[in-house]
Amino acid sequence: PSLPLPSPPPPPQYSFHRRVLPPPSISLSSPSGTSLFKSSLPSGAHRFFSLTSHFSTQDEPAYCGLTTLVIILNALNVDPRRQWKGTVWRYYHEEMLNCCKDLKVIKEEGITFSTFTCLVKCQGLALISAYADSFSSLDALISKFREAVKETCCNEKEEKYLAVSYSRKHLRQTGDGHFSPLGAYDSTSDKVLILDTARFKYQPHWIPLSTLCSAMLLTDSSSGRSRGWAVI
Repeated sequence: PSLPLPSPPPPPQYSFHRRVLPPPSISLSSPSGTSLFKSSLPSGAHRFFSLTSHFSTQDEPAYCGLTTLVIILNALNVDPRRQWKGTVWRYYHEEMLNCCKDLKVIKEEGITFSTFTCLVKCQGLALISAYADSFSSLDALISKFREAVKETCCNEKEEKYLAVSYSRKHLRQTGDGHFSPLGAYDSTSDKVLILDTARFKYQPHWIPLSTLCSAMLLTDSSSGRSRGWAVI
């Protein structure tokens, strides 16, 4: 006779299994999120498939900036000229981004937007970056950021990617500073798709472009400046 299966262990007392995505965020997999994606497909999702082909969950709780850059580097097909985990394959991994700041320190405290741009340059890539607090008004910030979104998500000819650094607090999400790549733009609703690297917490989701701009404006206590974005 077959033996009975053992009972599953109880969940740890102090832990979470995912988070409910609060409004105004809209899950990509929801009916509304799927509808937004379909609307974005004709002209606003040119970077989506290359990004999701290399999309990964951050290896450490504070690795969101590193993982965002790794996803973009692999989407751009950049050769790291180093072997991945001792194999014959050369493929970017967070542990390869060992310039600008010690990885042990990053593991504990993450990175600022300034360190992120340093890491991009360290890999030999060109970028155009902007701090959200460098604009004269919120309207000016929104207008300039929308240009960057269109330059990347809506650009069929040139392969450019957009990384954003923002505060989760303004989105009513748990945590604070975060990095993620942008996967698509729906011009009809003026919403952008965040490919959240913390997939253990939140799934990819749409948010209003203006809301993301406000989330980038919040000050990073580590640097004393706002967050921002980088076109890579």
